[in-house]
Amino acid sequence: MLKRKTYHLFVALLFLSNYSIGLDSDSISSTDSPRDSLRNLIAIETDARTKSVLYLKLANTYKANNSEDGIAPARRGVELARKADYPIGIAENYAVLGDLFVSMNQLDSARVSYQEAGSVYKDLGRWFDCAQVTMIIGNILLAQNKYVEAQKTYLEALEIAEKQSLSLIEAHLNNNLGVLYMDIEDYDDAKNYSQKAIQGFIKEGDLINANLARANVYQILVTEGEYDKAIDGFLDIVNFFLKEKNWEHVAYGYNEVASIHYERKDYLDAEEFAGLALTTVEKNLDYFEGPSSYYRAEIYTTLAKIFNSQGKESDAMKFARAGYSISVQNSYSKNAYECAEILFNILSLSVRKDSALYYGKAYIESYKTFERDRDVKQITQLKMQREFDEAERKREVAIVKKQAAADRRELIYIGALIITLLLVTVLVFRYKNQKIKTDRANLLRDKLELEKESLGQKLRYKNKELATNMMYLLEKNEFIGSITNKLIDMRSRAKKENQDFVQEIIIELKRNSSQKIWEEFEMRFKEVHADFYQSLMDKYPDLTPNEVRLSAFLRLNMSTKEISAITHQSVKSINMARFRLRKKIGIDRDENLISFLTQL
Repeated sequence: MLKRKTYHLFVALLFLSNYSIGLDSDSISSTDSPRDSLRNLIAIETDARTKSVLYLKLANTYKANNSEDGIAPARRGVELARKADYPIGIAENYAVLGDLFVSMNQLDSARVSYQEAGSVYKDLGRWFDCAQVTMIIGNILLAQNKYVEAQKTYLEALEIAEKQSLSLIEAHLNNNLGVLYMDIEDYDDAKNYSQKAIQGFIKEGDLINANLARANVYQILVTEGEYDKAIDGFLDIVNFFLKEKNWEHVAYGYNEVASIHYERKDYLDAEEFAGLALTTVEKNLDYFEGPSSYYRAEIYTTLAKIFNSQGKESDAMKFARAGYSISVQNSYSKNAYECAEILFNILSLSVRKDSALYYGKAYIESYKTFERDRDVKQITQLKMQREFDEAERKREVAIVKKQAAADRRELIYIGALIITLLLVTVLVFRYKNQKIKTDRANLLRDKLELEKESLGQKLRYKNKELATNMMYLLEKNEFIGSITNKLIDMRSRAKKENQDFVQEIIIELKRNSSQKIWEEFEMRFKEVHADFYQSLMDKYPDLTPNEVRLSAFLRLNMSTKEISAITHQSVKSINMARFRLRKKIGIDRDENLISFLTQL
């Protein structure tokens, strides 16, 4: 199972290494090597921020080979980014450090570097980078058989990916969780997560990783005894990666097919596919992005088991020794104990007892390590199951509490609904009553408005009639005055005996004219302004009839000249009468007399 852990670890690392900060390519000389150009730029650059980016790029050039030489530039990049207060420079130099440490198999140092990078990404809110780095920390924990911590880390990254809609990272995390559950032999969960990963990769158009996720499903088919389906699946994967010239995955696929044929005791087919796997590795070592030691250890072990089962002891020992040596150097415990077992069994039957004893001890030690790893897996699986059961119990309690709260809310809602219905009924009843009252009030108001309008129209008509009548009286008075004046002129030319008669006619005309005009005016005025006289006399009882009459004329906004024409008094007399009226009423000279009388 270590194979899938390491294999997917490097897949995830390749997915990470896409840094966002960079340098103009024109700054790098086309005649020098990239490293020399970068060193020249670093030597002349004075800005700490720009220099940290240059160190980042220099460290990146060492990721494919000579990884140890890239550590110093990356660390210097971190120092300069801190000095320049440049958080993204800190994070990405730490991320490169992590990549370099992984390629050197220093996983603890790599994990620390990735944790530093992830912390900065989180503070900056760069959730894509944060999720990637968190995923790789989970990969490292998985490679170190720290299953519980790996699961928690993956789920933490998955939560970020789901919240931020990072669908491609989500697919990678589902794939890696599938690997984790395969490693602890929980095949149901492994298949579930792997299928989610396949769907996610296909949706994103990432066929390479979709095929890697399919490999996990085919591994599960092997555990279920579905050998033919598994072989067909792995050969499809091989054909896909042959087109992509991805030699690591081609070798991996061939070796898996060989292992399945070995399990079925089809040794010739197993030998053929294992040979194809070994040839692929040996011819394409320069193109491997991950450590070739792991693939060689797997293939050597597979070939050793195949030849041993065929009784080809010489070939079996050759590949077992090679597999054991490389496995011990890289702590591949399962391969080490399998190769040591083959060597011990072969040598114990020969005269080379010392060698047999050596490999016997090696077999025991390697097997103990492998069994310890298996025990760790079983314990981890039990621990994870216990944690899952506890989480499930808490979830069920939470569901019960949630349901109880929902029931309480439902009762509250029902009660609130009943109260609301009652309130609505009362409000509707009150609204209808209020509407009836409002309608009645509106009808009454409309009626009063109509009555008021009618009265207003009548008043306007009376005022108009009064004004017309006044004009008629003025014209009539002027006519009588004209006749009177003519009689006065005639009196002086008349005979002596006729002068007295003419004088009597003049006096009678003046007396009857003034009296009739006033009586007719007063009758018309009272029809229009019935309360005026009463209000005036109540407030000012000392007014004389002439002053009351003058007040009525002024109430109609008549001018002094018009009043003079009606009353046959001079303008001067009318002005004097107005002065006395103002004084008797008690209003100032500044106040308008006509306005005052109009308001009574």
